[in-house]
Amino acid sequence: MKKVFRFLSVAALLVVAGIFSVTSCASADFRTIEEASYYGDYYGALNHLENSRDYLYSDKDTVLYSLDTGMLDHYAGEWQESNSRFSEAEQQIDKLYTKSISQSVSSFFVNDYVIDYAGEDYEDIYTNLFMALNYIHLGQTEDAFVEIRRFDSKLRDLENRYNQLLQDGMNSAPVYDGYTFEESQFHNSALARYISMLLYRAKGDISSASIDRRYIRNAFISQRQLYPFSEPASLDEELFVPSGMARLNVLAFAGLGPEKVAEDLRLFDRSSRYMLKISLPEIRARNSSVSYIQVTAKDKYGRTYYTNLDLLENIDLIAEDTFARKQGLIYLKSVLRSGTKALTNSIWGALAEAEQEKDGTFGLFSMISLVSAVSYEVTEVADTRTSRFFPSKAYVGGLTLPPGVYDVSVVYKNPYGKTLDSWQCSDVAVRSDSLNLVEAICSK
Repeated sequence: MKKVFRFLSVAALLVVAGIFSVTSCASADFRTIEEASYYGDYYGALNHLENSRDYLYSDKDTVLYSLDTGMLDHYAGEWQESNSRFSEAEQQIDKLYTKSISQSVSSFFVNDYVIDYAGEDYEDIYTNLFMALNYIHLGQTEDAFVEIRRFDSKLRDLENRYNQLLQDGMNSAPVYDGYTFEESQFHNSALARYISMLLYRAKGDISSASIDRRYIRNAFISQRQLYPFSEPASLDEELFVPSGMARLNVLAFAGLGPEKVAEDLRLFDRSSRYMLKISLPEIRARNSSVSYIQVTAKDKYGRTYYTNLDLLENIDLIAEDTFARKQGLIYLKSVLRSGTKALTNSIWGALAEAEQEKDGTFGLFSMISLVSAVSYEVTEVADTRTSRFFPSKAYVGGLTLPPGVYDVSVVYKNPYGKTLDSWQCSDVAVRSDSLNLVEAICSK
């Protein structure tokens, strides 16, 4: 009997260890990488991330790895490599979409970490915007147009995608019957339209650029909860560049996008000794210290031109809005899974108590009850995976200048006027017949 008990003890420890390994990725430490990003060392952040891949990412996190490296490559100016990473992520997201329902069955027994991470909606669609920017920097404007159109297509398809997911869920689990997704308010991106407007203007298609300008205005009017600030003052200047002059546009990103945290709720019934633990992911913004951004352009004659950038898009708000679409479904699924585990745990506990009352020993049912209780606590955790390097906010502005070569400086300020970071680029050629776009990033 002692040998059997010893065997069960070892088996129990192995089970618990195995269960813990499934969820250990939740505690992955990105602090060193984020610190490098905070100080603008994007190559250092990228190298550390790649060297730590086996520790930071599981085999279920291929999309997450591609998104994180794609963003860091973009910040480091590795445009081609960034597009390769984003393309990998996009292809994998498409594959996982058709796989998500079948995988969700296994997550009912453990947690959502056993499912391949398929990206949040905002990560999927913003991937195309950053690919468009990569193509602009590579001088491939037609490819940039393609990415803008793919962004628009994904945004339109989101509603249909969720309706299909709901139908598939109802077919495999009738408990979904009667459930509806919360409607997203995000249906028009000012940032996507801004990039498209600049591309059309550079192409000489002012009519199409004007349409994009109207879409930007509509985004601010019809989506006030996502754009609770004034339109950038420079927008109307983008369509009317005087003859013989050129337009220098600046797109500056600030902060790091939102993260997910676990919110645990515990309910306990004293009479039945039934304990229910519900762990849910919440999406929270990481506050940026940037308050305003100044731009300076100096030509070879020493003439200096100034402007301030204005907030165009708060990506945090859009991430929260698109995540809310499926949050109710996550809650429903978590309650059902946790309830099943808690009920099982309660049954084993009752059998263990009966066993101990009968002969006063810690026997088979007691061991099973212990394993059940520990595994319930360890496995019932929220899936807090999310990309960590998308920006928080996008600022835009521009200067109308004589064509020429300029040294451009972008300075990020906090609310007290203290310089947080600065970005300089020398010998920027500003031409009247092309898109002159510079991009800066400050992760603070």
